Parts: sequence; C-alpha cells; structure tokens
Amino acid sequence: MMASHGGNPRRWDMKRAIQQRYRAKLPHVGLKVLLRHIDHAVKLIGADHVGIGSDFDGVSGMVPDGMEDVSHYPVVSEK
Repeated sequence: MMASHGGNPRRWDMKRAIQQRYRAKLPHVGLKVLLRHIDHAVKLIGADHVGIGSDFDGVSGMVPDGMEDVSHYPVVSEK
C-alpha cells in the first residue's frame, strides 16, 4: 500500500487507518500473557538470550495492554 501510494502525502494516515482496523479485530493481550511468554522463552533458551524491543514506531498500538511504550518496562521486572 505504501509503495502504490508513494506520491500521496496522506499515505501514512492511510496505513495507520488499516492498522487500526486490524487492531480492533485482535484480542487484547494482557501483561500476564506477556510475562508467560517471556518465561517460556527464558526456559527454552536462557535469560541471556531473551530481549524486549523498544522500537514501537509503526505498530499502531498493537502491543500488550500496559506496554504501550518503554516507560512501562519496569512493570516486567516487578512482577
């Protein structure tokens, strides 16, 4: 979509609208699910090989509830 609308100055708005429509269809994932996922990865490959990315540019809110930006990361180590 971005390539086919390369000259359209509203292409980013169009992309966000598509992402928001998909987001509305997805189930909400809470912090407990995220923590279980992290624990599972740690058990499989070890804590030295598990990381959490912070590049939220372009995800249009498609993150677990309570993890909307990096300011929420301390919650992961508190639980």
